Amino acid sequence: MTAMPDSPGLPRLRLASYWAFAAFAAAAVALHTGPLLLAGLFSYMILELTGRWLAVRLPKVAARWLALLIFLVTASGLTWAFGLFLKQTLSRTPEILTSVLPQIDGLARRLGVDLPFEDLQGMREAIAAFVVENARAISTASGRMTKMVILVLAGILIAVLKFMSDAPPPAGSDLYDGLRAEFNARARLYMSGFEKILGAQVIIALINTSLTLIFLLATGMPHLPFLVLATFVFGILPIVGNLISNTIIVGTALTVSPQLALLTLGFLVVIHKGEYFLNSRIVGGSLQTPMWQTLIAIMVGDLVLGVAGVILAPTVLYYVREELRSVRARPG
Repeated sequence: MTAMPDSPGLPRLRLASYWAFAAFAAAAVALHTGPLLLAGLFSYMILELTGRWLAVRLPKVAARWLALLIFLVTASGLTWAFGLFLKQTLSRTPEILTSVLPQIDGLARRLGVDLPFEDLQGMREAIAAFVVENARAISTASGRMTKMVILVLAGILIAVLKFMSDAPPPAGSDLYDGLRAEFNARARLYMSGFEKILGAQVIIALINTSLTLIFLLATGMPHLPFLVLATFVFGILPIVGNLISNTIIVGTALTVSPQLALLTLGFLVVIHKGEYFLNSRIVGGSLQTPMWQTLIAIMVGDLVLGVAGVILAPTVLYYVREELRSVRARPG
């Protein structure tokens, strides 16, 4: 973190930057802009790391534009891959449902449960009736999803504009430049922790996918490539992603037998119950933070900002710790 020259006004400027940074975080929580913040931070980090790597090999301007081109091509490729994944999901779902409905019906009869449908057509009619009865709630959920997509796109745009900006660094000659320099120092410190989080999240996703792959191979589960891809893609999203991937895997297991479905459900519950501790352990180790503190931060982040909070909370913990250390180490 680049420090400004000592002056009588520095402590006040630094205190003001703390308040400004805290107000920025509070506004993100109050306005529910977690997706914007997460998308912006992630996009800017990728751009910055790529630009930093290219800058030692190319002129500064060329490195910046090439980093942007790489980012746009990669983002387009990932969007295409996700669209292909959704297409595969939609094509596989009727096949899985057709196979699983007899299993569900038999299990329901043994348990004495009356299902609202008997076949795929009946299930479609039940879903249609549910949509009609809950049109308002579905419309609200659709509006929230649209808002989330807009926030993500806005975050990416802001990150690109910031990365391509040629604004000179604050000279510290007046109050505004001094406050801007201190606020930028807060942002750089937070970004350094966020970069460490990314590596930890990739490790967690790989471990989760590897354990699930071993189980799927051992049980001879059908649609193996599809299920592994679903586990990895949704596994990037803590909690919500796990619920989606677990539903898909258990539903596929039902196409084989109810016993395999129960075994699969038990396995997934066990590994995902331990995922909070795995997350806190790996992320905490990356940030050199005790596991129990990281675990509490993740739980609080989930309550405050949902999925985005789970990812951002450990970085907030790291940032606060480093700021306190900096203040304590400062003479006077």
